[in-house]
Amino acid sequence: MHAIVTLLGGKHTGNLMVNVNTHLIAEKAEGAKFFEAYRSGDAILIVTPEWLKECKRQGKKVPENEYEVRSTPTVALLAPVTSQPCN
Repeated sequence: MHAIVTLLGGKHTGNLMVNVNTHLIAEKAEGAKFFEAYRSGDAILIVTPEWLKECKRQGKKVPENEYEVRSTPTVALLAPVTSQPCN
């Protein structure tokens, strides 16, 4: 995945930070990074790896809406809150 991001002109970061990251690539609606991105509202879009693969296939950024990873608000509220960047 990192190679595809770089190939398409993006940058991969190890930490998830609002105002730095635009997307989180996630298989499932779980984990600290997912919940941090979820709480960011629309600041960080959460998409499946298939979105990145489709961007590579088409050679351009494709709309994210068909590839979004979603969670119910109840599940998101159960996650621990962190003010530190997610590793």
